[in-house]
Amino acid sequence: MAQTVAKLSGIVEGLVEALDTHVTNLNEQIAALEERLDTIEESGDKRKTRGRNMTPEQRQEAGRRLQQARADKLGLETIEQLHALHLAPGKTPTKKQIKAVLAEFPAGAGELDEEDENGEDDE
Repeated sequence: MAQTVAKLSGIVEGLVEALDTHVTNLNEQIAALEERLDTIEESGDKRKTRGRNMTPEQRQEAGRRLQQARADKLGLETIEQLHALHLAPGKTPTKKQIKAVLAEFPAGAGELDEEDENGEDDE
């Protein structure tokens, strides 16, 4: 019985020490988040107003950058290839789907050279 009590006492001491460490880490994280919040409030950069201050062109460009970043992350070369995957937000395509899109929509196929954009022929 004394051995069981000693074992349980050792286990409890270990758990208390682990909890103390965890609480200390959480307090450090809370302090870091509070400091970050203070920094954001001081700079006037609040998430609720940031989008409202953007022009429609800036908003579109931000959307393009996000789409291009997602395409780059998936190994695609163009946003059109990303659109061809028909992905729901947060979903990841299979390697087979990516290969099929890359084969179906090569990167340079949809691009016009400068002369075509001006309405002139290449000939």
